[in-house]
Amino acid sequence: MLPRICFPLVLVAILCHLCGLCGLCGGEAQGPTSNEALALAMINLHRADTWQGNFAVKQSVRAGAVPGVTSASARRALSSPRSVKPGLIWNPQLAATAKALLSTPIPPEKPLEATAAAATAGYAGEVFGAIGMAPGDLESNYAALFVRRVGTTTGKDPKPVFAGPGLLAARWREIGIAVRLGKPAPVLVVVLGVGPPGRMAGGTAWQDVNRNGQPDAGELLQGLTVTIAGASMTTGPGGVWWLPLSGNEATEVTLATAETKTKRAIPTGKGDSLIDWRAPIAADIVAADRAIAKAELVVKAKGVDEAQAELAAVALGARLWSLDDDRSARIATMTEPVAGRLQTAIDRCLEALTEDRTEFKAKSTAAQKPFGTALRDWARELDRLYDLREQLGKIQSAAKELRPQQADVLIGQIDKALKQSGDPAFVSQLRLWRDMAETF
Repeated sequence: MLPRICFPLVLVAILCHLCGLCGLCGGEAQGPTSNEALALAMINLHRADTWQGNFAVKQSVRAGAVPGVTSASARRALSSPRSVKPGLIWNPQLAATAKALLSTPIPPEKPLEATAAAATAGYAGEVFGAIGMAPGDLESNYAALFVRRVGTTTGKDPKPVFAGPGLLAARWREIGIAVRLGKPAPVLVVVLGVGPPGRMAGGTAWQDVNRNGQPDAGELLQGLTVTIAGASMTTGPGGVWWLPLSGNEATEVTLATAETKTKRAIPTGKGDSLIDWRAPIAADIVAADRAIAKAELVVKAKGVDEAQAELAAVALGARLWSLDDDRSARIATMTEPVAGRLQTAIDRCLEALTEDRTEFKAKSTAAQKPFGTALRDWARELDRLYDLREQLGKIQSAAKELRPQQADVLIGQIDKALKQSGDPAFVSQLRLWRDMAETF
């Protein structure tokens, strides 16, 4: 039994330990590194959007970043329902588990046993471990994680078992990741857990500088203060935060930088809440303010009907810009008079992609005409999209034995276009065509 005089010291030690886990004292909790945060973001991307997650993995495999892994084995590893899975929230105990496992020998083609290490780290509950090895950047490690064989089925027709489907199981709520860079190859260990009975909230804060819709190196926000009902923490180099929720009632989270403060609602319910925050970008704010001011001047001088081009330019820009909530709401209100007509014009242009080139030009030009030059840059990208659609049609008409090689070339061009395009309409169309090209 501890002497009575020592009890306050023990209590302080326990509270400090808790603060290290969740940041309840408002200090900077020890969060993931940027590499670990990128892995977390990509796994959550895969859980939320199977297509985009699979696309990231296939890119690495096609680039030869994962030695010994073919596109065929990658497809088998990635086959999973396209339903959305709950996002995973960072857990320091699972991170400690992953770090401990990182120092142990890597089992060849076997599942990673994480239960004992998780218990040692103080995590109670079911866990799942997976490991990946690959040269190159974090995206390559992520690809290796999904396509790495972890066993073989039993029976008359044995088939390989991959780690990917286990990572996408809906029952997982929390995650810990450890990354070791260096030779002979970088290693990535991931441990998932079902979590305690209580609710948690967490997420990643980042700026989408390259407009690709996912966090990348250099985009994660360190020093962000996150607060929920008095409990707070400051994000580390990975831009990741996690805080407990009290009960099942609705509440809100405040995310604050030196320049801006944003609030996000947390709904009533028993489940965890993943709230990733795409922070405003200064250059986008400048571009938005300039476009807004120009549109407002024309509206004031000539009226809404004569400001179609200027309002459409604002609406198109808003599809790409990363802005604060106030500007986004202001843009939605001011562009409401043209929003319906602009969307109709975009839809007609996309429908014209199925026509021959002469008809495509005629229909797309007619659809853009009411908005003057506002759609000029958008139309240039539309023309490049038509070129890809023509190539897809030629492959469909080619001899069967020639299709795979031609499809490989087209897939490379589509991948390049996907990296360069931020417009949601184009991204959706390119994804569809890439899926079609994969079947040749």
